[in-house]
Amino acid sequence: MNAIVPESVITATKVEDSRDRMGFLERLFGRYFILGESEVFDWMGQLTESYTGGYWEFYSLSNGGHFMAPRIGRVKIEAPNDFEGEVSEEAAGIIACMYALSHLAFKVSQRGGDTDALTEQYIALRAFAADHAERETILAAVD
Repeated sequence: MNAIVPESVITATKVEDSRDRMGFLERLFGRYFILGESEVFDWMGQLTESYTGGYWEFYSLSNGGHFMAPRIGRVKIEAPNDFEGEVSEEAAGIIACMYALSHLAFKVSQRGGDTDALTEQYIALRAFAADHAERETILAAVD
C-alpha cells in the first residue's frame, strides 16, 4: 500500500545580503534578467495606478523559485483578466512576477529562444502562490 505524502510547505526567505541581491535577477530570469526586471516594473505599472517606482524586496523560495515585491503597502490591482482587488505588497509582487515571467517566456519563444528556466520559475512561483495566505486573490488575478 502506498502512503500519500503531503507536499512540504514552500517558504519564502527575504534576500538581505547585498552580494546575494546582486545575482538575484539572474536567478529569477536567467540570461534574460535585464528584460525580466523591466517586465516586472512594466507589469506593476499596468496593474496598479499607484505604482511610481521605488525599492523592491527580493525573495527566494524553498522550491527554487524567486519573486520580487515593491515596498508600496496595500494596493488596488486591476488585472487584464478583469480582476480587481486590494492586495498586500507581497501579493502584488507575486502577481507582477507571474505576469512578467509568462510574458517574457512568450517573447523569448517567439524569437526561438529557450524558455525552460522561465517556465520553471513560473511553476515554482505558482506553487508558492497556491499556498499563500492571499492565494484566492493572487490566482484570481493571474488565471
